[in-house]
Amino acid sequence: MSSKRHIMLSYQWDNQKLVTEVYHRLSAKNIPLWMDIHGGMKGHLSESMAAGVENAAAICCFLTPKYQDSVACKNELTYAKEQDVCIIPIRLVATWKPTGWLGFTITGHKWIDFRDIDTNMDLRIQQLIAEIQMLVGNKLDCFQGMKQWNFIHDEDKKEEEHNEEHSLSISEYESKKKKTNYCHFA
Repeated sequence: MSSKRHIMLSYQWDNQKLVTEVYHRLSAKNIPLWMDIHGGMKGHLSESMAAGVENAAAICCFLTPKYQDSVACKNELTYAKEQDVCIIPIRLVATWKPTGWLGFTITGHKWIDFRDIDTNMDLRIQQLIAEIQMLVGNKLDCFQGMKQWNFIHDEDKKEEEHNEEHSLSISEYESKKKKTNYCHFA
């Protein structure tokens, strides 16, 4: 088992085409990735999945109702949370909100919105890269010596300004982050 860190892509098979596109775009930026169909699965299924999670700096979960219903997806994400792997939820369905085990697992995490990728794929990939760099960039060689991306979409900026009065100081954020094991607060 390699100790090299990566970003794990967790998805339900109906979204394989989209996740493969994300895989190729992130790979083009030299971000180390783990995806089942791109060399992640070696040997026994459970051992490969466990190694993928254990060596992940973060897990990007592409959320849909079928993801929520999938036993394999539930096992991956639950194990990632137990291993204190950073979770980056990616929203794919506009009219659906995770509930049950999935809603509980991702509560408090910042969403990356891929609901409009037909028109905004480049923008969403930039947001995802910025989020990865912010959360786990210090754990991945590809970000070493690189200036931190300061990517805020106009929509996000308005929401940020609206929530400014409720924002935490950096020291309060770091303290709360350590106490809760959350990667990022929404």
